[in-house]
Amino acid sequence: MFLGGLGVELFYIKVYETLVSLLLIGLVWLWKGKVKLPDSFKLYGLFLFLFVISLLWSQDRKFSFEQLLLFLSGGFSWIT
Repeated sequence: MFLGGLGVELFYIKVYETLVSLLLIGLVWLWKGKVKLPDSFKLYGLFLFLFVISLLWSQDRKFSFEQLLLFLSGGFSWIT
């Protein structure tokens, strides 16, 4: 939210958010040695897989990819 207020393009903010979420998962893995997935994460993974497949016929791929980044970063935050 801070970067968006500075006028940084929203696409880059979504990429940074996804990367920070991945970094947090990596830190949890280093400290705890194991990352536990929530019980319903398999269903969420199926949703992400179908979302990635839908990028093939998307008319606005950039917007669809941005939405995918939002879902990915949300899922990564859910893991941590």
